[in-house]
Amino acid sequence: MMALPGTPPSLLVTVDGVQVELEVDDAQRRLTVRDVTLSPNLRHGA
Repeated sequence: MMALPGTPPSLLVTVDGVQVELEVDDAQRRLTVRDVTLSPNLRHGA
């Protein structure tokens, strides 16, 4: 997990080849997915 600068702030989370960028909304206490990236070695349906 890595904090990314910006307004609004966001978090970059990577787990098992899946990378998700989450936008942080402190006022609503909510995380919203901004972007999802799959590692090229992950196969669809595998």
